[in-house]
Amino acid sequence: MRERTNAYAAGLLDAEGCVGIGRSRSRAGINYSARTRIANKSSQLIKWLISNFGGYRSKSTPVKETHSVCYFWNLSSETHNQRFLVSVFPYLRAKKKQAETDRKSVV
Repeated sequence: MRERTNAYAAGLLDAEGCVGIGRSRSRAGINYSARTRIANKSSQLIKWLISNFGGYRSKSTPVKETHSVCYFWNLSSETHNQRFLVSVFPYLRAKKKQAETDRKSVV
């Protein structure tokens, strides 16, 4: 069952996600951290990702009446991000190179 969950999450990441290194500033200076994000119109799907892999939800407010609300699943915790990428890595196709870079650069 877990294998199926990981494969499904990898498909979501390939199709509607991004993997990268985020930059933030603090009093201590500039910090870099691994970040993973998946966007979708379904809040249920985002809740499913959170229940299976951790992280948090955010959403965008439509600018025009013709636009829909978009929900985002975000992973910025190093522990959650690395655990997720290791779990889905064997099933990734489109984002495999980014996931590999992300896993190596922030560990």
